[in-house]
Amino acid sequence: MNSLYIAANIIKRTVGRGKSLLIFLMLPALVVSLVVALLGNNGMDARVAYINLDEGAFGEQLIDGLKASTGYSFHKLEKADALRNEVMDKKSKAGFVIPPDYTDRLLSGESPKIEWLELEVSGTGVLVKLKLNEQIGGMIRTYRLVDSQVAAPEEAESLLQQVLAEQRKNKIRAVVEDSGLHVNQAVSTSIGMLIMFIMTLVNSSVLTILDDRTNRTMQRMYTAPVRSYQITLGNFLGSLCLGTVQIGLILLFARYVLRFSFGVPLLWQWLILECFLLAALGISLAVAGIIRNRNNVATIQSLIVTPTCMLGGCFWPIEIMPDYMQKVANAVPQKWAIEAIKRLAQGEGLPQIAYHLGILGLFAILLLGFGSAVLRPSETETS
Repeated sequence: MNSLYIAANIIKRTVGRGKSLLIFLMLPALVVSLVVALLGNNGMDARVAYINLDEGAFGEQLIDGLKASTGYSFHKLEKADALRNEVMDKKSKAGFVIPPDYTDRLLSGESPKIEWLELEVSGTGVLVKLKLNEQIGGMIRTYRLVDSQVAAPEEAESLLQQVLAEQRKNKIRAVVEDSGLHVNQAVSTSIGMLIMFIMTLVNSSVLTILDDRTNRTMQRMYTAPVRSYQITLGNFLGSLCLGTVQIGLILLFARYVLRFSFGVPLLWQWLILECFLLAALGISLAVAGIIRNRNNVATIQSLIVTPTCMLGGCFWPIEIMPDYMQKVANAVPQKWAIEAIKRLAQGEGLPQIAYHLGILGLFAILLLGFGSAVLRPSETETS
């Protein structure tokens, strides 16, 4: 309970005033809005229309696989004219027709031909076509594999249905190393801006902790009937809560007010940014522990935030930088957070970004441990 009181005090002193609330919570949302407006909004509720003429079971299996792998809304129609009007009126980004012999051709080992309709090239259309080819190719390869293991074709068809059902339950998964899909630049740039504001807010909360050390408030806290770990935990929770609120507000604002799609599930995106938040908190604590003068700490933290954000790809793609700078970028956590979100937006899953999350976790553990060790309550400000 004492830790919660300390955390609440940190939050109140950091963003309790109207000016601070505007800078740390409202300004980031406005900047993200500007990025979306300038670089383009790809639409959150991407809708795709389709007609399923297949007389077998695998046409519907194909639709289920597309829904699971893209997260888009698929609108079923019955007539070709309705499909054409749906796409021409831009109610749907694209449309396709599953032929009547889809299952038969699939079971004969042939690649079924899908009729595709699209008014203009879009990221939604590219992703759906990519996933269509993946789903069909996967079904064909799976059928050939199970057909080679059984004698009767009917048994192979039944076994294929079981395999596809298990895939939908995530018991059997296909690993995609790199889809090569282009990610909207607004995604990486808006995330980069958010990361920069996260670091700024964390720096401000750490400066509040530093004020306690400078004014000997922290010394008096340690003489009170409060355990040391409660004080440390309260300071940590206060900074963590501020960053979490900022992340949540901006992500929800971008998704449900601006209707901007990052191409990433909200929970996964939040998880990556929380891991980065811990790393950013570790950086700020480490700097505050080494530098005793408060004004110098604020200056040095500012000198760290901007260059590392530039190096980590917050303002422009890392790929346009020279090779040696791309290698140096591996030493900053911003690079790993942005790359993880971009990989998810390309259609990869959590197993493919486990390495990135591990790197961010390592940054957090090392820097938080070092910062906690060197941020001593007995130290006072030096000139």
